[in-house]
Amino acid sequence: MCSLYSSNLLMESTESMKYFQLVWLCWAFCLNGFNNGIIGPSLPDLAENIHRHVNEINVILPTTSAGNFIGILISSACLKFKSMYLFITVSLLLGAIATFFIPLAGNLTNTLILFFLQGLSKGLVDAYCYALCLCLFPSNHNWQMLSLPVASAFSGLTIAFIVRAFQSHSIIYSNANITSITECTKDTCYTTPNRISYPYMIVSLILVPPILAFFYYFIEELLKKVKRVDYTVILDLPSVRSVNLKGKLAFIILIFLFHIPVYGSIITYSHLLTLYGISSPLFQSKSVMATITALFWGSVLLGRITNVFLSRYISMQVLLTLNFVGLVIFTTTLFLFKFEIAYIWVGSSGYGFFQSSFLPSVMTWAGSFLELDVIILYTSLMANGVGEIVIPYTAVLMFQHISHKVLMILIFSLSLIELGLFLAICYLKRIHNKKNNHIIF
Repeated sequence: MCSLYSSNLLMESTESMKYFQLVWLCWAFCLNGFNNGIIGPSLPDLAENIHRHVNEINVILPTTSAGNFIGILISSACLKFKSMYLFITVSLLLGAIATFFIPLAGNLTNTLILFFLQGLSKGLVDAYCYALCLCLFPSNHNWQMLSLPVASAFSGLTIAFIVRAFQSHSIIYSNANITSITECTKDTCYTTPNRISYPYMIVSLILVPPILAFFYYFIEELLKKVKRVDYTVILDLPSVRSVNLKGKLAFIILIFLFHIPVYGSIITYSHLLTLYGISSPLFQSKSVMATITALFWGSVLLGRITNVFLSRYISMQVLLTLNFVGLVIFTTTLFLFKFEIAYIWVGSSGYGFFQSSFLPSVMTWAGSFLELDVIILYTSLMANGVGEIVIPYTAVLMFQHISHKVLMILIFSLSLIELGLFLAICYLKRIHNKKNNHIIF
């Protein structure tokens, strides 16, 4: 009886430790949100720091995305070493150091190198956090996996408000006569000091606790031989080795294509929204656009929390369908009223809410009927990395060489592409289910 009680107590203790680790995973995953939320509102001030026009440093966006993609590739090669805690520690440390020095870079080359390293750490943290979550909760990882992007959205919202507090602003002297067609001069306006380095340093400090936590887990596992993680979930994979992938290859291709625009469109919108708003014909202030960016990330956060809650009561496919209905409605609003600031407020909030859940909702939904969790995980992350390079780079080129209004056209077009690919996956799933039922009977 005592041994049974002790065994149950040990199981409860182990289960509670898993959820402690989940908290640290969410904290670590905040690096993702900080990276995505800080660039857009801080871009004009960063350009001022290195004495460049803001259009010249837009190359930051595809640079950090390239780092993210390479980070995902590196992580897939390192999983076999069974040192998840160490890898997360090193990845977070790299991200914290790179982020701290970004505003101190001094020139465009150094700035790009540091943003590349920040993106690299983001890709590593993305993959390792999802993989560790899969190891900790192999049989019931739906809501636990969804909690990671919730943390990312929360940090994206938080950092947007932090950046807003440290942006420089042009202040008009009270006795100056300024109209909408005159420009500020040193006699009529003054600019508040550029303090954009502070948000980056704050982010670095916020990342210190999870760095120490995962380093502690690594040391404890190394010295005490404590088995905290069952790595066989992602390493042995007998079901994946023996499964016939031919019948599921079309699924994997569609899932890959679907995930290319999913997160790339979110970060493109977040990064370029400030530049879009301060341009003609809107002429909004950096402060206003930073607030809209914060609203956007707040909507992403609310959307992810809502989806985590509803996923317990509604099937994932129905939930995804409802999200697509809302997505099309709000991206259409942004497309039709692209120069109306009131509609941009409304459209940004709706777009963030309904676009927010597709990563990792589609990943967990597809894994549930394909039974290829790790393959789906890395297929989705690889596609996400490709999208984070291609879509921001395409948007920047169109932004510079065509017009800034293409941002809303691009977002609207990508939402329709996502919808078409989702419907294609649903169609294949229906055929897959019919075949399985036929085999059973």
